[in-house]
Amino acid sequence: MRYIPLHILQEELPHMPSPVSLGRQILRTNPNSGNTQLILTTRANLDKKYITLLHSLNIDQICINDPLTDDIEIDDLVDADSFEQFQYHFDKLRASLYKLYIEIREKALDQQIFNSRYRTSVHTHIYTRPSFTKLYHLINDFLELFQKRFRFAKIPQPPYYVSQTTYIHYHAILCAHLAGKYLLEAGEPLERARNIFVGALLQDIGIMPDYYTKEHITQAEEKNFRAHPRLALMIINESTALNPLMGITSLHHHRYKNHSGFPRATKIKQLYDYKEGVHINGRIASVVNAYAAMSLFYEPTKVIDAISNVFSNFLFDSELAPLLGNTVEPYVPGTMVSLISGEKCMVKSIKDGARLLLRVIRDVNGNRLKEKKDVYVWLNEGRIEGFWPQDKKLQQRLKPHYPSIMQSYLTYN
Repeated sequence: MRYIPLHILQEELPHMPSPVSLGRQILRTNPNSGNTQLILTTRANLDKKYITLLHSLNIDQICINDPLTDDIEIDDLVDADSFEQFQYHFDKLRASLYKLYIEIREKALDQQIFNSRYRTSVHTHIYTRPSFTKLYHLINDFLELFQKRFRFAKIPQPPYYVSQTTYIHYHAILCAHLAGKYLLEAGEPLERARNIFVGALLQDIGIMPDYYTKEHITQAEEKNFRAHPRLALMIINESTALNPLMGITSLHHHRYKNHSGFPRATKIKQLYDYKEGVHINGRIASVVNAYAAMSLFYEPTKVIDAISNVFSNFLFDSELAPLLGNTVEPYVPGTMVSLISGEKCMVKSIKDGARLLLRVIRDVNGNRLKEKKDVYVWLNEGRIEGFWPQDKKLQQRLKPHYPSIMQSYLTYN
């Protein structure tokens, strides 16, 4: 079983030996009514008509079962239905609040709101909005899942393809689980994990709704993007259901130990009961945010090494950064990877935490294999180039927001 992005599905299908079927039924839930619509069944013929339909429904990929991967089971971080509902309510709330935020900026009221931890009356409390109420229930579901499955286990990096349209939601869910696990690894009690979990989940809610899918970004739009941690803080402070310490997580997820990053103005330490540096929630958010984004376009174990060892005294907290290796499992069954040699593979299993058993999908010449072939790859060999396939446009949009010195190190080492 494996995920295939729609943009390469038509290219892949003709080269797949029969039979090919959907790995699961594809369902789409109406978040308003809870009714479920069956879009494709395991008996569906995957032709151009269905691919066009899926594109129109903003579905980026599907899970298929073919003879090369029929013995591999995929375990998602969260189930597809919960992910889709989160995507719907998150986007709906974000679209409505972004307009209000621009209005607040134009009236020069943002500094006044930003420097207050108390509730304001500048705009309607978001807790009264239906989208937030439903999003809040999903947050509780995610927290329950986190406590049951990941309290004593590493957080698996989702094995599916991340595109411009799914990035915000993928990134939010991965960061939330990583941040919650990070706090436990740092020796903090489970009760405190809720604040950092929710803060990381909502850290990007202030980004312009179509930021990652626009062809060109103006200087004003880029300026608004760099203020999105402030909006996340304001949204959290507007809801009586959320703890202000969740907001400090969101506020600092783009800030680094050397005082680089954004936003620049963070004069609210006395309001959050800490005096020096950045609150621990913010320091953890900075680590997991950098990893979750940069692992998409650099080899994940190299990113872990760079954060944990190379930049732990410069960009990241020297006590927290080394915990990253204990927190995340970058390669899980179902992950598609590209080798330096040119082979395209899928992770079948992890052996001893130090090597991967890979199923080869395409050889060095790009030809799809007709029979199953497995190879072992040691993680310290440097044979893995990164995830396959990748969204190049998304990478170009992401790169300017992360430390160039770290990217330079990852590129040339």
